[in-house]
Amino acid sequence: MLKRYAPGNLTTNSATIVSCGQNQRITVKSMWFANTHSGNVSLYVNHVPSGNVASTANSLVYNNDISSHTTVIFDNEFYMEPGDTIEAYASAASHIAMFVYAEVFEQ
Repeated sequence: MLKRYAPGNLTTNSATIVSCGQNQRITVKSMWFANTHSGNVSLYVNHVPSGNVASTANSLVYNNDISSHTTVIFDNEFYMEPGDTIEAYASAASHIAMFVYAEVFEQ
């Protein structure tokens, strides 16, 4: 089943955007980030394996500046196992809108 995860605007605190359930596998197809601010905003995204915490060791995007009024699309597929999460935050609250498009497989 195809699914869109749209958490709204990112904050400055790491938040779970996608969570892979125990009876699921997820293929993330693309992630979209839109900077609605008049200045650059830094982006941080982690693919956190089950039982771990967000850290530089599991960063997908680390301190990536997104220019003012710009949309950035990451369209390299990757896979999530049961218990994995995608977590994200930004250097300024309420200025990065994030969307994740994924295919969810139920076991």
